[in-house]
Amino acid sequence: MAQGGVADTYGRVLELLERLGNLVREDIRKAEPPGLAPVHRQILTYLARCNRFSNHPLAVAQYLGLTKGTVSVSLSVLEHKGLVRREDDPRDRRQVRLFLTEEGERIVAAGASLQGALEAWARLGPRGRMLEELLEEFLRELLRARKGRPFGPCRLCRYLDRSPEGLRCSLLDEPLSETDVEKICREQEPSEVSS
Repeated sequence: MAQGGVADTYGRVLELLERLGNLVREDIRKAEPPGLAPVHRQILTYLARCNRFSNHPLAVAQYLGLTKGTVSVSLSVLEHKGLVRREDDPRDRRQVRLFLTEEGERIVAAGASLQGALEAWARLGPRGRMLEELLEEFLRELLRARKGRPFGPCRLCRYLDRSPEGLRCSLLDEPLSETDVEKICREQEPSEVSS
């Protein structure tokens, strides 16, 4: 395919992704309480999905592609609204960990039930899985080009050690629960064989 064709296709894909993102954000905004900006929703959603190794302000900034200042101000707003709480890391007092409050969890759950979008996805049938795989591959290539972090689930990470003693992160030398391995991690590096 000629270079113009690739650029044209890429441009169209970006238009489609932007439009899809706008539709999803519109549905989410309808489900959230007044006074929350889209960045606040993104932070809450990230904190609901990340593991205990990735729930700090720097990881939030890296995942969302935001400045530390934007994240700091947004976290202050979310704390003031009672949606996020900060705790000192027991192992490293210089580090702060972020947690959703019950109200924060409720808001994330309300936005996750986008019935119309779920029904549209279900109508794709097996093509939905193919689309998911293509988008994952596109994301990996884009991150590789930018030298970015994948922030993938531990279950797909090369550092996940499944031994008779249990699940463990061999990079951080930490035990993992079944819940941990489903959450996204800043340190994740995709394994060669996905499960």
